[in-house]
Amino acid sequence: MSKEITLEIAEQFLKNPEVTDLSEFVTLSDAAAESLVKHNGWLYLNGLTSLSDAAAESLGKHNDGLELNGLTSLSDAAAESLGKHNASLHLNGLTSLSDAAAESLGKHNGWLYLNGLTSLSDAAAESLGKHNDGLELNGLTLLSDEAVEVLGKSNTIIYSNSSVLDKINSIKEIIKVNKLLNKVELSSKEIFELYSNKLKDYEYLFFLWYGGGDSFNGFQLKEAKKDGQVVFGNEKRHEWNWGQKSDNEIIDKNIFKKLNDSSIFEDFGFNINCVDQGWSKGVLLIALQNLSEDFYWDTEGVIEAEEGFKGIKISGMNYEEMSNEIEL
Repeated sequence: MSKEITLEIAEQFLKNPEVTDLSEFVTLSDAAAESLVKHNGWLYLNGLTSLSDAAAESLGKHNDGLELNGLTSLSDAAAESLGKHNASLHLNGLTSLSDAAAESLGKHNGWLYLNGLTSLSDAAAESLGKHNDGLELNGLTLLSDEAVEVLGKSNTIIYSNSSVLDKINSIKEIIKVNKLLNKVELSSKEIFELYSNKLKDYEYLFFLWYGGGDSFNGFQLKEAKKDGQVVFGNEKRHEWNWGQKSDNEIIDKNIFKKLNDSSIFEDFGFNINCVDQGWSKGVLLIALQNLSEDFYWDTEGVIEAEEGFKGIKISGMNYEEMSNEIEL
């Protein structure tokens, strides 16, 4: 039997995709490639060991996922055509990538899988860093410091199980945190992201809040749990002591200030105001990790969080009880 996908075989596939397994073939005729573009759905062509420039040009116009994991090399012209593809593209068989090919693939829209690559040149890394979607590079074992920095500063979502990814993500985390610290008002999700990054060892933080409008007294850290132990405030759990200045013993003052300046009340639909509305007061739980046990609080606001919860819960009173939550 011929190992080439001919026009006849391609047309049979289009009529009944379940009958013909295209992954069994090792070559693809240009006419067949042009025909296969009409298929609505993924194309699994993992048996192909070579691809002509003309065939690549046709496949680049396919509007759904494309798997070409049998290819071990790709011409610059073929890469340019596939770079115009607008869906998931799997090229896990490639063991090397020219700078020109990387530049073309960096323009690709959709998830890009290049798990066969073990190294990237600085120029290739810079080009792939411009990719605007997910990028898998599980095979990487060697990257220069310059390439790591370029990928670290990129907006590309990079997945890799290699140690190289740790270096890239370290740079990404630093950049992300700096952006959050420089932002004037953070949303609830941004607060969670910032605290998760800066307070990695903490399971949860629990705060009191009091007042509203021009007289909002801010948040006061009442309790925190680290390494399975409550490390602050547990012995006086139900005492309200606004005179304490212990918040910054755990939270850096710049990090803590971001909570007071955040849009958390607006995000949760709380209208706190001390003018003509009485005094608002309540409690806030930020579970940075999945709770190891149930959490319960019933003074000046009720918060119940089951074991495993991760996210933000807020509760309080402003003539009427208020409560809301977001799971993250």
